[in-house]
Amino acid sequence: MARIRRSYKDQKAQIRKQKREQPPDVVKLPAPKPQPPRGREMITTDIAETIARALRTFGYPSVTARDVIEQVNKPKHERNIIGKMAVSQLIDAGMLSEEED
Repeated sequence: MARIRRSYKDQKAQIRKQKREQPPDVVKLPAPKPQPPRGREMITTDIAETIARALRTFGYPSVTARDVIEQVNKPKHERNIIGKMAVSQLIDAGMLSEEED
């Protein structure tokens, strides 16, 4: 009887050890961090207004934030100088990549 109990206890200990070593069935992963918007959806009115203010300082007096947003959203070959300057500023600031241009 003592031998049977010992083997039973050994089996139970071995099962407990295996349970500790096995990963749990359900693993809770950390919630993914929300990615900041990139590219053209990142062009807010505040950013466009800042670019327009800089362009007005450098000799384009009639530029508005709406003009900047419209030019940035146009395809590369259709942009005028305002759009090209705005996109280059966004690339320099790291808000737009060369591929998204």
